[in-house]
Amino acid sequence: QMQAQEKEFAAKRQPDLKSSLPLDAYAGNYQNDLYGAAQVANRNGKLYLKFNERAQGELEHWEKDTFRIVWTNPLFIEAVGKPAIVFQVENGKVSGLRAQNLGDFQR
Repeated sequence: QMQAQEKEFAAKRQPDLKSSLPLDAYAGNYQNDLYGAAQVANRNGKLYLKFNERAQGELEHWEKDTFRIVWTNPLFIEAVGKPAIVFQVENGKVSGLRAQNLGDFQR
């Protein structure tokens, strides 16, 4: 099922849609009632997302304000693949992010 979702997600991709904000605008702390805190940092021109010591990785730009996380822990790659991380942008500012299969995190 994960492979079918991946194929459908890739088929809808529009890679020419650049991110709407500079990378530093996405950096910051985000909060979810169930999962707690998540941090996004700009590391040498690439975004890095950290949920905790085990669940973290680099964000690859996918399209517009959507990125894919490449986990540092191989077990996460095998278990959940590279889920989409969609930043919610309102009036030119990031208000939160939606992590595929995890939920919404607010700034």
